[in-house]
Amino acid sequence: MSRWRAGERGSATTEFVLTSGLALLTVMAVLQLAFALHVKNSLTAFAVEGARHGARAGAAPGDGVARTHYLADQALVGRAVSEVSEHHEVVGGRQVVVVDVRADLPLVGPWGIGQDLEVRGRALREGT
Repeated sequence: MSRWRAGERGSATTEFVLTSGLALLTVMAVLQLAFALHVKNSLTAFAVEGARHGARAGAAPGDGVARTHYLADQALVGRAVSEVSEHHEVVGGRQVVVVDVRADLPLVGPWGIGQDLEVRGRALREGT
C-alpha cells in the first residue's frame, strides 16, 4: 500500500459520521417545519369551523369555542391547544363571529417549546 493511501485509513468512517449527522439535522429541521405547518393549518381550519358553528342562527354564545375544542381534541393532542376564545365584530355593517385559537408550537412531536401559534377564524352571523 502506498504512503498516500495509508494516511487515509479510517477517513471513510469519519466522513460517514459527520455527513450522517448533518443529514439527520436537515431531516429533523424539515420534519419540524412540516409538523408546525400541519398544526397551524389544522388549527386554522378548526377556528374557521368553530366560527361557522357559532355563527349559525340560534347558536348559543360559546358554541364556536366548544366546537373548536371538540375538533382539536379529535385531531390533535388535547394539550396542544392552550386557549380558545370567541367574540363578535361588526364588519361592513354585518355581525361577524371571530374564534381565536392559541396553541403551543410543536417540536417534532406533541411537545411545545414555549412559542405560541395564534390563528383566527371568522364567519358571518346568520340572521342578522
